[in-house]
Amino acid sequence: MPHQKNKILLNQKWAAEFIASRFKKYWPEAEKVLAVKIDILKNFLGYLRFTLRYRIFIKNNRGKIEEKNVIIKTEQPKRFAWPPRIGTVEKDFLATQFLVKNGLGDLLPHPLEFYAPLWAYLYEEVRGTTLKNFVQTETWRSDRFFKNIPAIIRTLKKIHAIKKKPRFANGNHKKTIKNVFVEWLGLIKKYYPAGLSRAEKIVGSLQKLEKKYQNILFNPKTYRVTHGDFQSDNVIEGEDGKIIFIDFADCKFFNPLDDLASFLVQAEMHFKYVRPKNSRALTQKLKKLTYAAYFGKKMKPRDALQIDFFAAKDTLRIITFISFTLRAWQTIHDHNKMTDSLLTFAEEKIKTLEKKYL
Repeated sequence: MPHQKNKILLNQKWAAEFIASRFKKYWPEAEKVLAVKIDILKNFLGYLRFTLRYRIFIKNNRGKIEEKNVIIKTEQPKRFAWPPRIGTVEKDFLATQFLVKNGLGDLLPHPLEFYAPLWAYLYEEVRGTTLKNFVQTETWRSDRFFKNIPAIIRTLKKIHAIKKKPRFANGNHKKTIKNVFVEWLGLIKKYYPAGLSRAEKIVGSLQKLEKKYQNILFNPKTYRVTHGDFQSDNVIEGEDGKIIFIDFADCKFFNPLDDLASFLVQAEMHFKYVRPKNSRALTQKLKKLTYAAYFGKKMKPRDALQIDFFAAKDTLRIITFISFTLRAWQTIHDHNKMTDSLLTFAEEKIKTLEKKYL
């Protein structure tokens, strides 16, 4: 299979030679590569897309041995059609470069290069913990979690403050949303047909809202650079306490409140799953802190409309993702149970939307 060529990245000898040919470009102070060790972090559909860590031990020009960790994300672009989103590792690299050039390098992992022959993006690993992982730990403390939220949202606003449109972020996103609804329903029909009629009703409501409020939801004058998949798994608290954003594979020029909606609705889902006893209270406090950090004292009704719409849209995207991926490795019962639960969650969101805005 063509995409299997990317698996050369897993070959120890090849990896050592690859790093030996470019370590000086990455770290000018390095004198010699002593060893390269490989860790597989993620593998999607038989190495169609996967993520590795190269642990590289170097001797620097002061005679000391250092460990450098490099993350490698790769995919096979011609065969890989990502259903819920259209992100690519090339865009991840280009977006990170773009943000670095616009003075936001301290918010991002350091990009090393995009290696086109294997369609691989390399960047230096940020040592720390994602917000998502932190919520799952036994040492979880809500006060520490919420302490970071204002800084995270202010960091997001710095990205949204960029008014320059990136060359890689072109596209009619209103048209894309319409097309993607059809695509998502097709995938749900294929992988979870029992939920299709419920998903179609959700899409019907979203389309009514889109038609009624299109000048608010899809107004190019309000578009800014957006992360595109802003959620707690893509926010890292570094060992030094700094907040770092990762995974800009879906970065685009779009309505910035789509990022805010994605962050809030995915956190709410996560709370329901890992902290069910107090998920409602956690969600309400997260929203309060997020809105205060982003909007100031008071959020406008039109802002609430946009966040509610994009949150419901993102819920449907996640349902599509679950339908498509969990089918591959879970039992039918587990797959159906999770998808059914998410559909119920989405239906609750839609009822609230219809009551408030239709």
